[in-house]
Amino acid sequence: MKEKYVENKYAEMWFEDGLVYTVFKRDTVITAQAAETIIEDRLKISNEKVSPIFIDLRNMVSTENAARSYMASKKAQQYLSAGALLINNEIHRLLMNLWLKIDKPSIPTKGFTDKAKALQWLEQFKYQN
Repeated sequence: MKEKYVENKYAEMWFEDGLVYTVFKRDTVITAQAAETIIEDRLKISNEKVSPIFIDLRNMVSTENAARSYMASKKAQQYLSAGALLINNEIHRLLMNLWLKIDKPSIPTKGFTDKAKALQWLEQFKYQN
């Protein structure tokens, strides 16, 4: 059951079964301002509980450099134990791998093309709060 559902112009987010879910809306471009809004809303959902996050990036078009750096920061990853990124094409894979190498998120982060495998991988990062 979805708990603490939040929606903004960039994404829908909720807490369910020990995970934070973020699903980006169609044709989303992530600017630095958008990243701040997304993280602010995600922190509301986390409610100071550490948990993994599942992020569906398939509708995202692009992300500005400043936004990518911010999303990898300790502040943006507060209350997260790991992140699984759902992608659907080689361009997303290339950008994701570049982000992982340059900005180096502070939590275990991995890309997937299969949602079930992503969710299975995140299971090991669930905590009892």
